Amino acid sequence: MDLANAKLEEARKSGNTNLIQHPELEIASFQTQRKLAEDRFDLAIEDRKTLREQKITLRRKIENKATGQ
Repeated sequence: MDLANAKLEEARKSGNTNLIQHPELEIASFQTQRKLAEDRFDLAIEDRKTLREQKITLRRKIENKATGQ
């Protein structure tokens, strides 16, 4: 990300707007991709937590039926 910011700053100083637009779009694209990846990761963690809770609940139900409660 530092390299992209450095290129953007260099383009701003030179006054070349064509060079400025491309890195800004590239940075925006990377930020979007990063956000999507982060969201997928968070969802995967939530799925694992949910499955773990369901597993615990099912074990308790099985144990309760086995003991006749």
